[in-house]
Amino acid sequence: LPDMMRFFSEILGVEYPFPVYSQAFVQDLPAGMDNMMFSSISENMVDDKPTHADFLYLWDALEAQMLASQWFGAYVTPAGYEHAWLNESFARYYDELYAEHKNGYDEFQLWYRNFDLNTYLWDWNNNVRRPVVTKNYDNAETMIRDNYSFVRGALVLHMLRKHLGEDKWKKAINFYLKTNKNKLVTTDDLQKAVEESAGEPMDWFFGQWVYK
Repeated sequence: LPDMMRFFSEILGVEYPFPVYSQAFVQDLPAGMDNMMFSSISENMVDDKPTHADFLYLWDALEAQMLASQWFGAYVTPAGYEHAWLNESFARYYDELYAEHKNGYDEFQLWYRNFDLNTYLWDWNNNVRRPVVTKNYDNAETMIRDNYSFVRGALVLHMLRKHLGEDKWKKAINFYLKTNKNKLVTTDDLQKAVEESAGEPMDWFFGQWVYK
């Protein structure tokens, strides 16, 4: 956890924005729940060393996602359910960057990229389809729990990073966080930050990969 805290603070250019951070391990909780300065995590994470080694990616991923949500969720908060990907996808994306940092590029490709692509393609091929951002939904739970606000959104962020290049990408995310700290944000706020940092219009990218 301290290593994750250092990594996120450095790569985002924004120190952990709150005075404390706490975790509680909860019985029968299937995964985790993030709140401001606090995360509830499945007690299954507390296990013996051999078991933990077998599930290292799972538990690192869960802990990293909960921590990343302190920046993307608590520090900047989605203004509505249709923008939930600004929490869920960013938490997944930065969890993946931490995994690449800790375990190497090959392991990232094997465990994370492979899972994300297969999950998204399974949904698509089974006609589970929607834009990442849409106002057309029947159940708010869908917008914060399904694979589009989570793994597909993370894939979109990987593409955006590749298009912009490392320097512009880091500048864009730093600008997005600092400009919108302690505010409710929409996807338009992210797009404006990207355009400001990249020096180019991004309607084509967000139109194709986020709204369509």
